[in-house]
Amino acid sequence: MITDDGHLVYDVRANASRMFGHRMRHIVNPVVGIAAGFLFGAALFVVAVQGVFGVRPSIVAILVALVAVVAYLVAVGRARQRAGALGAYALTLGPDGVEVRTNGGGSAQPWSAFVRWLEDDHDVVLVSGRWREREIVVLPKSGVPEEELDLIREVLHSHIDPDDEPLEDAFVEMGWDEEPERLPRRRAE
Repeated sequence: MITDDGHLVYDVRANASRMFGHRMRHIVNPVVGIAAGFLFGAALFVVAVQGVFGVRPSIVAILVALVAVVAYLVAVGRARQRAGALGAYALTLGPDGVEVRTNGGGSAQPWSAFVRWLEDDHDVVLVSGRWREREIVVLPKSGVPEEELDLIREVLHSHIDPDDEPLEDAFVEMGWDEEPERLPRRRAE
């Protein structure tokens, strides 16, 4: 719904499983998943090298691998808990930023806090850039008319990635029997 003062306000009832999927994709896997994966891989490498040389596996390496697995599982559990706890909220896209209001309170973030926005078949997702407290805001596309979706895309593009120009000539369509032009060879001088 578009208000008189130029704000876009939506009442959101987010699907918990989709919220969990977005949290896994944008928060858990890029942050905790990569760190836990590196630790786990390094610990397994140390154990494998020790096994090749006939040395008993290091307890420290085994503990590091277990800590990495437990840390990842805890992050997954927290993501599931946060995705299910959010429930319904009011989302406002205004000229100054994004405001999310729930029954328990609300939060407002300026546009500069968001580093990217993504769109899939079901949702529009805004992702903040803070590593420690990375947040996502999801706006389900169901029930939003296409002209408002175009307006939302325009607002997000103007505030989050205003300098992003589309690549118009990035790909050249060629027939199956054509070859691209070759660059002239440099003579060895």
